[in-house]
Amino acid sequence: MCSSPAVFVPSIVANIWQHCEHAAWRCNEIQCFAPDDRCKMADTSSYSIEERLVVSVWAHERSTTRKTMKAIRKDFCERFNKKAPPKWTILKWEYKLFFTGSILDETRTGRPKREEQCAAIGESLESSPKKSPRKRSSELGIPNTTMLKHMRDDLKLKFFKPVFVNELSDGDLQNRSEACAQFLEVFETLPQCDSENSQGRGEKMANEAKPCPCELGDVMPYSGKGQEVRAGHVDSYLSAAQPGANGEASVRGLIIIQDIYGWKLPNTRFIADWLAGQGYTCIVPDFFLGKEPWSPSHDWSTFQEWLKDKQATNIGTEIDAAMDYLKKECGVQRIGVLGFCWGGLAVHHLLLTNSELQAGVSCYGIIKIEEPHYALKNPVLYIFGENDPLIPLDTVQLLEKRLVAECQVDVQVKVFPGQTHGFVHRKHEDISPADEQHIKEARADLLAWLNKYV
Repeated sequence: MCSSPAVFVPSIVANIWQHCEHAAWRCNEIQCFAPDDRCKMADTSSYSIEERLVVSVWAHERSTTRKTMKAIRKDFCERFNKKAPPKWTILKWEYKLFFTGSILDETRTGRPKREEQCAAIGESLESSPKKSPRKRSSELGIPNTTMLKHMRDDLKLKFFKPVFVNELSDGDLQNRSEACAQFLEVFETLPQCDSENSQGRGEKMANEAKPCPCELGDVMPYSGKGQEVRAGHVDSYLSAAQPGANGEASVRGLIIIQDIYGWKLPNTRFIADWLAGQGYTCIVPDFFLGKEPWSPSHDWSTFQEWLKDKQATNIGTEIDAAMDYLKKECGVQRIGVLGFCWGGLAVHHLLLTNSELQAGVSCYGIIKIEEPHYALKNPVLYIFGENDPLIPLDTVQLLEKRLVAECQVDVQVKVFPGQTHGFVHRKHEDISPADEQHIKEARADLLAWLNKYV
């Protein structure tokens, strides 16, 4: 900790202001750290902005200052003459400040009770039974996965998912054609976005109109045990393997490929640190090469435009840089690859051509059924969730059939009941106790697969 934190904090604020274009606060709102009427916050905490900023910076710099969290909390008491917040609250503030650029609390709105949600879903089904789940959840203001869970568990409804289009009736096909025609007519008449009015409140309204189906899930207040390094031309997070029982260094390495939320997502770094404890030197490269990752606040209708320069099938150069770093700097001899979501698709394509990768694990990778190639070079484990809104079960079944037909190596496809997109790394068993069994089983499966082949 620096001897004069009050001088240090404004430099951090200035740095975040320069690098975070979506910062939720501005310099004029932090004058003397006392917000006026221009800065209406949803913060009901007893801790001021100054207190949050100072202790967040201290926590962030603890790797340099060698201060423990206990010492930081003691310094907080001495400086502000009040009881220090709990350790996990401080770590959460640190994450919010340095990962999202905002130290303020989000506005909390009352969540409807389970009975109220089920009643609203039932009324909606009665009035418009053919409406799509995504549109229905958007109109009701209930997350899609929550709505589907109520429909399945509380209303005892079963969903019909045809494997082939010709299993639909003529009436269904006619309704679909009419709906598509109406959609195209509406799409042509949509007004162009005014860039001056698209900031702030306008962005929020756009996101409410087209929410992202790939939910962020439970973000961990986790800062990581590893370090950031430069692997060739790629910034990366490195977590070194723990030595063996006899003190020997591990020769096994793992490249972890991020999801759309980027290489700095705490959950991904947690997985890297966990696998490092299992004997793998893990590296999480920034495959977006400094470009802005996706955010839940973004309008889903802009996703394809955002994705254009971030193709999961075109990361060979970055993979080579990561492999070279693991071999030369870490003494790794055998390398596997693990990918989530966007990275799950990348794993499939990498194992089609790169025989140096000993094995792969693809977690909920969105692999299109028209994909022409399935002859993998080395073993791959595919993990999916039964209730994934982005990957229907019929797509998973077709993928498994083609893999079995064309692969000469060991391949396994496993679907976890009741789970949604991102459950292996974006759900946490402490937050989602109902999912604990499946989360732990999936993580045990991927570790066993890597242990078997890497």
